[in-house]
Amino acid sequence: MWPPAKERTSALERRIAASAFAGLTQSVIINLYKETFALNFAAGKVTSVESQGFTDAGEIRIPPLVFAPSYRLLFRGLGNSPRPGV
Repeated sequence: MWPPAKERTSALERRIAASAFAGLTQSVIINLYKETFALNFAAGKVTSVESQGFTDAGEIRIPPLVFAPSYRLLFRGLGNSPRPGV
């Protein structure tokens, strides 16, 4: 688990605040087929992002290149990957 990069989460937090999910407090599991991530929210703010590795879990399933060609940058940030070479 690692703290998310603020510049990547602020847009998501603004969108959540302006939606029916304002104040969201739960984990949202996003499955990108090759890797799954848990976005943890507290009071509408992203508190952490956790890699779940390769799993079939996930409320949201999106092929990684459809989601974003550089999805690792969105979730991992630059140089703070818990796994070497990723």
